[in-house]
Amino acid sequence: MSATTNKLRSVLDEALGVMGWNIECIHRLRPMYTKPSLITPALVARIVADRRGNYKIDGAVTIIHREFEKRWWIQGGMLKASKLKFDYNALCLHISNVRLLSASSYLGTGLNSENVVAFADAWAGFSASLPQNDDALRDVFLAGFLAGIDLDT
Repeated sequence: MSATTNKLRSVLDEALGVMGWNIECIHRLRPMYTKPSLITPALVARIVADRRGNYKIDGAVTIIHREFEKRWWIQGGMLKASKLKFDYNALCLHISNVRLLSASSYLGTGLNSENVVAFADAWAGFSASLPQNDDALRDVFLAGFLAGIDLDT
């Protein structure tokens, strides 16, 4: 990782941290920005650069239900031990499929802190529309839509 990438990552960590989002590894999942609630939107984000030195934030959005994840990974461990197939599929949306996040994911060249903070603000706004309790999460699966995106597509 380049020095600029590391600095941009630090700006993102700080901007989201001020809003209550912390990097966390839940069970065997990738590190992600979460809040400490039972059900939390989660952001898996990384800073990437193209060969011209343009930076952007790439990643995915998901919903974490901590109790479900705990049970799922316990069950997965038992399935692995018994040599049965274990399905690792997850529900997530790529940042590029979320208009608000995609529009703010381009950071430009160099150390552009303002654009990183703008992305963090976009994430905070978008995440507020995601399920944050059992009833809201259940409604997403019953309706088949998350953030206006059809789960069957």
